[in-house]
Amino acid sequence: MNYKIIDKRWYPVRQYVLFMLSFFLFSCEHPDLTVVVPNENLRPASDFIKNNYEMTLFSAALEKVGLASTLNEKGPYTVLVPTDAAFNELGIFRPSDFDKMNLDSLKKVIQYHILPRRMLLRDIPSNGVDVRYATLAGSELYASLGSVGPNGGTPTNELFSVEQRRLEKM
Repeated sequence: MNYKIIDKRWYPVRQYVLFMLSFFLFSCEHPDLTVVVPNENLRPASDFIKNNYEMTLFSAALEKVGLASTLNEKGPYTVLVPTDAAFNELGIFRPSDFDKMNLDSLKKVIQYHILPRRMLLRDIPSNGVDVRYATLAGSELYASLGSVGPNGGTPTNELFSVEQRRLEKM
């Protein structure tokens, strides 16, 4: 009978060397590496508002006061758009209802909803006091995200909730 003597001391070392060798040989290749390119094909704000079915009255107001072309120019702009339901609560149900309003007053109100800067939701502080943002109307807008409790908590802003749900799905 032939017996082969196996030295078990070298077995873990041999496995470690094989593992390290395979690690160095196969870990450096990245053939599927892709570089994320920012989207340069963004729609102008006015076009986005015009094509949103919940913002038809604000879009009509933009057209009425002549600010739609301003929003189609190179920005950056942040537009805080009230929905049609918000206009309905004020008694405005159709675009023709804007004809009854003073054009200068309407323009001032619409300009108050447009910030001449890019502002993301994460840029708005939670429970901020005296946080001001310049508007196209020339006045300042005070904005802050509210929260449930005095010590913070879940913000109650609907926009934040939608953004938060989108981020949680990722």
